[in-house]
Amino acid sequence: MFPYSVRPGFEHLRAELDDGLLSQVRAGAGEQRAAILLHKVDSLLAECADYLNVALKAAEVADSEREELRRKILGPKESLDDTRLALRLIVRHATGTTRSAFEALLRSDEKPVRERLQATLRREFPSWTRNLRVVTEKSDDWMRDGLTQEMAALSKKYRGEFVEPVRRVSRQLSFGTDAGDARVPLRTAEMELHTADPPITRCARGEDL
Repeated sequence: MFPYSVRPGFEHLRAELDDGLLSQVRAGAGEQRAAILLHKVDSLLAECADYLNVALKAAEVADSEREELRRKILGPKESLDDTRLALRLIVRHATGTTRSAFEALLRSDEKPVRERLQATLRREFPSWTRNLRVVTEKSDDWMRDGLTQEMAALSKKYRGEFVEPVRRVSRQLSFGTDAGDARVPLRTAEMELHTADPPITRCARGEDL
């Protein structure tokens, strides 16, 4: 969490956001674009090879068999529409249930987290009362550091539960595309979703999370 304001006197907050987040994104943009381009080229080459194999098989069969092969590859339009609808329903169901599932999972941690944050606030607040500026800056630091630590701990504790919905949707999407394209095994039926751990951040006091 980065505190931010466009009002005069808060230029340091904007600088912290740029140094802590935006500059890192800009620094890795070229590498990310290169990786995406390489992945797209590899996928395109693999798909072209598959389609060329299909075209070769089609050229080797008689005209009557060629028409049958075309029908097997394309399939009826109704089947394609049904597959698309099934995939939309899978994604819609996943997005509708994941948040409530995470809320139920984290509900037991809500009270302990609140108590730890309040205890820290009660312990540190007496040293902030010199003036309003000090209170504002210290409270921002307290909230950023405290929430970062708590969120990092919960992310590590429940990583398996957080990742499972992505894995489940990946399996469902793969099954749906495999079922729709079972006539000819093309690479377009492959579906794999990847997850990444939260990046390491540095709090105001210097702890690595």
